[in-house]
Amino acid sequence: MIDFSIFCRYFYASWYLPIAYYENDQCIHCEGFPSDLPKYYTISRVLLSATQNPAAYTASDTGIYGILRIPQTNGYFLLGPTFSGTISDEIIRCYMSDNTIPKEYESEVTQFLYAVPHYSYNRFLHILLFLHFMINGEELSITEHFNVSDMSYETEIASRLTKYSYLAREEQQQHGTYFFERRLLEYVKQGNTKQLRAFLLDTVMKMPLIEGKLADDPLRQAKNLFLGTVTLVGKDGAIPGGLEIEQTYQLIDTYIQECERLQSIDAVKNLQFNMLLDFTNRVAQAQLPEGMSEEIFSCMQFIATHLNESITISDVAEHIKKSRAYVVAKFKSETGKTIGEYIMECRMREAKNLLRYTEMSLSEISEYLCFSNQPYFQNVFKRYFRITPAKYRQTHK
Repeated sequence: MIDFSIFCRYFYASWYLPIAYYENDQCIHCEGFPSDLPKYYTISRVLLSATQNPAAYTASDTGIYGILRIPQTNGYFLLGPTFSGTISDEIIRCYMSDNTIPKEYESEVTQFLYAVPHYSYNRFLHILLFLHFMINGEELSITEHFNVSDMSYETEIASRLTKYSYLAREEQQQHGTYFFERRLLEYVKQGNTKQLRAFLLDTVMKMPLIEGKLADDPLRQAKNLFLGTVTLVGKDGAIPGGLEIEQTYQLIDTYIQECERLQSIDAVKNLQFNMLLDFTNRVAQAQLPEGMSEEIFSCMQFIATHLNESITISDVAEHIKKSRAYVVAKFKSETGKTIGEYIMECRMREAKNLLRYTEMSLSEISEYLCFSNQPYFQNVFKRYFRITPAKYRQTHK
């Protein structure tokens, strides 16, 4: 016969999911609950009246629970609560009310609920079926036992998408983040921290971005957007920019874990801003070519962040506090290019970004990149890429 007290301890140590074993409606052993919290724990009537074994119950304001009956002992396990979303004040109040916990234990309940790991409903059901197999030796299908059909999920998602798309069209709201994302990723790949910062601040002031709805809860929405952004920036920005792959994945994991611990939308947004700059800074350091001095690399970074200014060789020399002659000779020696050639190359790369990811006119791009006139800009662009700016935009939009 299994010692169910020991089983509870091992189960909790593996899953960190609160678990209690009952016989004759008396709690024999429980794990995951604070010792100083009175045992006012109430079994959901829905679970007790369930005819199937095991059974699950979920509600947005009280969490996800499961019950597993053990025929040999007439006892049962109760699992939960766990939550698929964030813990709100309303959830805490509902939990205390449902379990008749006095007000003076609110602090303990709050700490307890925040410590409970989050599981999706689907993953919780798999844990419950695993527990049933280990205890009762019966293998069950999640789709048949819990009436969970992949097709029903697809139908529901399709229905929601259709409804959302219709409302978005009616309200003239469509996702407007694609070109923003492409340009942001270019700055990350370039390791161009200063221009990324300016771009982000300028976007906040001038360009309202319409993001997809990923959750009903605002905090969960912010976190989901963060998870998508950090993964995109790491895989499509930092790695192509030269950041080592394993370092990138570890950094993604670290930021995701940090995001999940945050409890306010402002904190998530602040983390996202700093995350973008952190990745870009790391790319910049990784791009330092072997054998290149920090002085010349600093010159290259200065040029890349001042493309919309009429910078001169003297400005570059002043940036590292060296003489003009010293910088000219050292830059040519280490890069094989003159400073003027490198400045033009950088402006051409930025011109491609502006043509692809903005609606700026050719004259606006020409002026922004400090060309004396639009025809001159067009001629230089065609000489570099063997295609006119207008044709490039047409083929890459």
